[in-house]
Amino acid sequence: MLEDIKPRQLVKVTAADEDGTQKTFEAAVRFDSEVEIDYYRHGGVLQMVLRNKLALSQKEERQR
Repeated sequence: MLEDIKPRQLVKVTAADEDGTQKTFEAAVRFDSEVEIDYYRHGGVLQMVLRNKLALSQKEERQR
C-alpha cells in the first residue's frame, strides 16, 4: 500500500480499542510532496541522504 500512496490522499484507517472494538474512518495522509514520501520510505531525511551518498560513492568507485 505504501508504494501507491500519494500526497494528501485519503486512506482508510482501522483502529482497535483495548477491548478489541474496531472503528474504521478516513484520514488524510500528511505527506505534502513526493519528496516527503521518499523520506518516509527511507526512514527519515538523514537515512535518505546517507543512502544517496553511499550509492554515489559506490558508483564513482566502479567508474575508476
